[in-house]
Amino acid sequence: MLMLADALKTLGLTRHESQVYITITQKGQQTGYEIANVTGIARSNVYAALSSLAEKGIIYKINEDPARYVGIPPDELKDKVLRTIEQAADTVIDNLYPQDDNTSDLVVSLEGEETISDKVIYLINSARATLYIDAAAEDLRLFSDHLIKARERGIKVVIISLGKCPVEGMLVYENQSPATWIVSQGRPIRLIIDSGLMLNGEMGRGKSSRGLYSSNATLVMMAKHSFTQEIILTEVRKKFENQLMEVFGTDFSIVREKVSSSRNRSDEKHV
Repeated sequence: MLMLADALKTLGLTRHESQVYITITQKGQQTGYEIANVTGIARSNVYAALSSLAEKGIIYKINEDPARYVGIPPDELKDKVLRTIEQAADTVIDNLYPQDDNTSDLVVSLEGEETISDKVIYLINSARATLYIDAAAEDLRLFSDHLIKARERGIKVVIISLGKCPVEGMLVYENQSPATWIVSQGRPIRLIIDSGLMLNGEMGRGKSSRGLYSSNATLVMMAKHSFTQEIILTEVRKKFENQLMEVFGTDFSIVREKVSSSRNRSDEKHV
């Protein structure tokens, strides 16, 4: 979690501006001299920060002798920063879209858990009609606020949850299988947005987490087919769990071992 001064720097304030704004907000009206005494910042740097903050509309100067300064409330600062960012983002979008759109077959590798999480949140927030997500319960909890907002926007949200789903009020298929074979490989996560974008990857490995993001029609179709098959398998498991375990082993371990053994024997032939 960001410290207060670091959070203000993230919002666009310099280190000195952050310290000055914090002091004014916490202590009320202050003179430059008082701020310098509280913060330990050189008086020249304090007055430079005050001048800059006043130009940005973040503090106001009270014309007294000596002059005193008062800051805008934190919620007003948040609103001001968000509007500035939105205006800047609109300018970027309006001016930086490529002349030739060659993104229909986009395939991008994603590296690192934070990168994958950011892309998942972006995809959820940008969905316009449908959103399908297949993930571990702990990751669904991480994205739950965004999923709820998507549903509130009228998006059709379908969830396959590995474990008890923490999100309510949506179409959910819960896979309660322990899936121990997955744990060693990272937690799988898959999204399909508006039948046009897909993400397939794994979480839980920190910087080693990896994924694939694509708008390629074939890859999206394959992801949709896999998602559908997983729903069918989840429902079959729910209905015939004991019979399946008797024939195929826990979590289809017999089949998985057979596939793994076949691969190993094939590899040995090429040695």
